[in-house]
Amino acid sequence: MRPGFALAVSIAVLLTASYFKLNATFQLFAQLPVWTSIAWFGLEYQRHLVIGPSGHESEPGMWRRYGLFLLVLVLLCLFLALFLGLLLYLVLPAIVWFSMAINSPKPWLASGSVLIWVLVVGAAAYPVVRFALALPAISARHDVTPRRIWNLSKGSGFKLLILLVLIPGLINGSISIAFEMYVNQTLIKLLAGILETYFILWYLSILALSYAELTGRRVQGKASLKSISNQILGSRFLWPAVLILAAGIGLAMAFDAVYKVEPGQQVIISRFGKPDRVQSKSGFNIKIPFFEQTKRVSEEKFYKLEGNGKFFTIDKGNVSIKYAASWHVVNADTYLRTTASQPQLVSRRLEHLLQSQLRDRVSRLPQTDLQKILKDGTNKFSIENEFVSESSFDAVLKEVNARVKELGVEMTAWCFEDS
Repeated sequence: MRPGFALAVSIAVLLTASYFKLNATFQLFAQLPVWTSIAWFGLEYQRHLVIGPSGHESEPGMWRRYGLFLLVLVLLCLFLALFLGLLLYLVLPAIVWFSMAINSPKPWLASGSVLIWVLVVGAAAYPVVRFALALPAISARHDVTPRRIWNLSKGSGFKLLILLVLIPGLINGSISIAFEMYVNQTLIKLLAGILETYFILWYLSILALSYAELTGRRVQGKASLKSISNQILGSRFLWPAVLILAAGIGLAMAFDAVYKVEPGQQVIISRFGKPDRVQSKSGFNIKIPFFEQTKRVSEEKFYKLEGNGKFFTIDKGNVSIKYAASWHVVNADTYLRTTASQPQLVSRRLEHLLQSQLRDRVSRLPQTDLQKILKDGTNKFSIENEFVSESSFDAVLKEVNARVKELGVEMTAWCFEDS
């Protein structure tokens, strides 16, 4: 409970620092207690599984047990945790690549190269999974000499490879694929986070129980559901934990429910990823927490697009022209209704119209006149410049804006040059 409480407090500090957009250095340092609490919780969780609740205080403290060697053990834990995490993420790509190799034009050659890659990674993973038993040994404050850890898993290396890498890797990859397409939905992120947390606890349980089984220190727990429920309900930590959890969820809902609209800004509210309404009134507003997301649209934010193409002049000259434009949202409600607030759709529409206007006007000019326009510098246009020249390109801005008005946007400037 102590590392769990420390983790809850450190996460609350980190969320507060992120919400109020405090100094980036402070936010970086605010992450350190989170990772420290996670490591502390992982070690205590494994220790509880290895030596049981009755022997929790029977062993000496970690600093008294290991002394300065504890710093080396911390680095060892970090290395093993990172390497095991990397191995879990490599399992699914290896299987996918192998299936793709079988369907390739040269299946034997491709499959052989993938198989060699798998064997190399497996050879690197084999000693890692055998030394991974040092993690529960450290948590239980036992002897962690390399010879003892290596001999402990003698004859069980391949079983540990399957148990600690292959099966968890497939499960971890399946979770990642299942939620990859919903990365922008808060509720899905929350569900994925819960499943990943459960997966990590399950993985730590396998590691700790494997160590306990190999050392003959497995704790025989009571299998009665009644005894388990009595232990949970009779715990003096139960109701404080429930209150802390409820307070954490309530705080997260309060943070997510309130949003602020700045002057000159409009906020699009989406429900389950689908745009629902627009809020343009300045000040603090409330939405449904977790189920609704906000996306701020400002009239002062300008989007840019660039492109190039080949055009023919009236005298059959082939010219290559590079063009660029900028646009912004003028009506968020219309922008939401017509484009679902997707700027890439607007940029594609504007580029198509701009190309059409350029093609029409270039086709009416001889190549010498076009070069003269580029040389004189009359190739830049803006709605802020009301000066009208004799150039045939002056009306492009007006023509394009007349056609994109139905999208709730406006092109503010554009230019072209010889590429």
